[in-house]
Amino acid sequence: MRSILFAALLIFLMSFVSVSGVYHTSPLTGVQAPGSTKEGSIATAPPTGIVVTIRSVFGRGFLNNSGSFATFPATLFLNMTVQSSNATTVVFSVDSGNVTEGIQGLACPSPTCDYRVWKVISGTAVLSYGRLSISATTVMETPIPNSLWKLVLAGPARAEQSSTTSSTSYELYTLLYGHISDGTTSIGLLYLVGIGVKLGDIDMDGKIDIVDLATVAASFGSCMGQPNYNPYADVDMDGTVNIQDLATVAFNFGQTY
Repeated sequence: MRSILFAALLIFLMSFVSVSGVYHTSPLTGVQAPGSTKEGSIATAPPTGIVVTIRSVFGRGFLNNSGSFATFPATLFLNMTVQSSNATTVVFSVDSGNVTEGIQGLACPSPTCDYRVWKVISGTAVLSYGRLSISATTVMETPIPNSLWKLVLAGPARAEQSSTTSSTSYELYTLLYGHISDGTTSIGLLYLVGIGVKLGDIDMDGKIDIVDLATVAASFGSCMGQPNYNPYADVDMDGTVNIQDLATVAFNFGQTY
C-alpha cells in the first residue's frame, strides 16, 4: 500500500512541477519560512521564567561564499529563557549555549571540513506566527579564542506543552536556516531541531502532508545558489532538492508527532 501511495504521489508531484510553475525565492534573499504566516501555530504560550533548551538532531554547515557543503553534521545547543509573551509571540532571551561546525578529529582534505566551536554570549529569539528567529552574539572558542561572531537563524517552528513531564515544560520543534559571521567569513548553517521530529515535516506543523510534498515539488531540481532553491525543502540537507527529498516526504506521508 505504501509503495502504491508513493508512486501516486510522485506522479502527482511531477505533474505539479511541470504545470504549476510555482516559484520560490531563496531564503538567502529574505523569503518567509513555510508556515510563518499561519496563526494559532503556537499551541500554548509558555509562562514567564521557563527555560527552553533546544538541541539539534541533524544539521549541516557550509560556506556561503562558495556554496560548498561540508560532509559533516553541524550541531547546535541553546538555552532560552522566556522574557515575555502574548497571544501571538513568545520572546526568548538566549543567554548561553554552543554552536558547532564539524566533527572534532575528522580527517578531511577539504578546506570546508574543519571544526569550530562558538559559545553564545547573549541574544534574542522570537517565536511569532510559527516562525522562530534567533539573533545572538557569540565568541569563537575553537580554533580562534575570543573572536566575535554573529549568529542569525530562522525557520518554521512550534512550541508545545510536553505531555510527558510537568505542566511548565515545553518542547520546541524548528527547522533553522541562516549563518554565523565575523564580518569577513560567513558560514551557512542548517539545523533540524527537536526530539522526535519526522524528516519531511518542512513547515514543522507536526504532520507530514500534501503541503510538505508541494513545497519540495515547487523547488524540485534546484541547487543551493539558484533562485528557486528552498533550503527547507532540502530534506536531507545535501544542497540539492531532488528525488531523495521527495522520497523521504512520501515515505513519512501521513505521520504525526
